Amino acid sequence: MNPSRQPKYLPYFEKLNALQTEFGFPPFEGKPIEKIRAYRDRLREEFGLELPEDYVEFLQRADGFAENGVVFYAIDQDDESDQLLPGLLAENAEYQEAAEELREYLVLGHSDLYLYAYHLPTRSYRALEEDTLEIGKEFEDFEDLMTCVLKYEVLGLFEEDEEGSEEATS
Repeated sequence: MNPSRQPKYLPYFEKLNALQTEFGFPPFEGKPIEKIRAYRDRLREEFGLELPEDYVEFLQRADGFAENGVVFYAIDQDDESDQLLPGLLAENAEYQEAAEELREYLVLGHSDLYLYAYHLPTRSYRALEEDTLEIGKEFEDFEDLMTCVLKYEVLGLFEEDEEGSEEATS
C-alpha cells in the first residue's frame, strides 16, 4: 500500500468506519500484507485465480465489510469458526457452481441488486445485475467501483447531501 497515494474511496471508507464506531461497532480493519500475499499465492497456485493488485491494496484497509445490504468478501479463514464475513474463495465456488457465465469472473462482493466482480479476461470491474447477470455498469478501476458503492449504496450520499455538509462546515 502506497501511503503517499490515497485512493479516492478512502474518505467514504473513513466515513463508514466513523459510523461503525459511533454506533458501538468495531471499525473494519485490513489484514497484514504478508497474509494477503500468502492468500493471493494460494489462489493463484491452487485455483488459477489472480487477485487484482488494487484489491490486494483494499484488503490491507478492510478484510471485507458488510453494511446497508452491501457485502465485500474477506480472505477465507482456515478455521470457518473464525470467518466473520463471507470468504472470497468460498463465495466464488458457489457462484461458479450456480452459473457457468460467472467462471470468467472473480466476484468480490454483492448487494441486493448487483454482484461486484472483476472480469478476468478483460481485467475490468463490473456491477452485474443480480438476477440476469447482465452488465449493469463497468468501472474504470477498483477505486471507481468502491467509491461508487461506498458513496451511493452504503452511505446513501448524493451530490446535494455533500454540498449541504460542506456548507455547514464553512
